[in-house]
Amino acid sequence: MGPHCGSLRTAILNLKFRNRRHAAFALGSILGHKLAGRGEIVVPVPLHPRRLAERGFNQAEAIARGLVATMDARLAVDALVRTRHTKAQRSLSLAARGPNVLAAFAVTPAAESLREARVLLVDDVVTTGATIAACAQALRQAGVAEVRAVALALKV
Repeated sequence: MGPHCGSLRTAILNLKFRNRRHAAFALGSILGHKLAGRGEIVVPVPLHPRRLAERGFNQAEAIARGLVATMDARLAVDALVRTRHTKAQRSLSLAARGPNVLAAFAVTPAAESLREARVLLVDDVVTTGATIAACAQALRQAGVAEVRAVALALKV
């Protein structure tokens, strides 16, 4: 949607760390209007259960819910899981981010409905693309035909 700076950066930090779920849904809705129906199935990047308990909600899922509210798409929140607790990507150097999330995601039995489908993977911020790549790899190994990714912001 835009660069990770200014008011967009502030909005993302508020939704992640100040429990502004409504902002995530609203930003996802805006993003959904811009995409206009791309992706048959929307899959949010999952949080590890420990991080989910700390934060209280998954910001990527809240964004994805706003996105599907404006698109002709189905939300699949239970198709992908984070299998191990990883360090927060923001705390790592760019070079350390890929190894940090390597093999950290897996599909669930619910992903069977994704075979041969087009999936739109949703996250809040993309910096190196390591998280998106790790999720996409797990989805492709499960038989997903095509994985596209979208995020609220690109950090450069």
